[in-house]
Amino acid sequence: MSTGTKAVAGQRERRDNSGMATLPASDELWTVREYLSTSWSPGREHVDGRIEERNLGDKEHSIIQRYFTVLFAIKRAEWGVEVLPELRTQIAATNFRVPDVEPGNHSSDTPSIRH
Repeated sequence: MSTGTKAVAGQRERRDNSGMATLPASDELWTVREYLSTSWSPGREHVDGRIEERNLGDKEHSIIQRYFTVLFAIKRAEWGVEVLPELRTQIAATNFRVPDVEPGNHSSDTPSIRH
């Protein structure tokens, strides 16, 4: 096996793209374990084995995201919520999304939250 590649049982050898900002080939299927052990910059989402690029928006989108993050942080005690921006979140067995802002009750034992 050449440097920078990995073999997965039952699948062809593929390049290790951790730390790369490119998407894998669209026909490649990734296991949840592979997805969770890979760092993406910018973040990517895992939907039924496929790695999807997130829409990062524009300046206006970023300003709105900042507004909601600050609003929920200021109202944290009053509303009983905590805000977590851009946290990888499991929404189904093989689906992980990275919402811009995720307000909620994020206790450490919440099963849907993945780092």
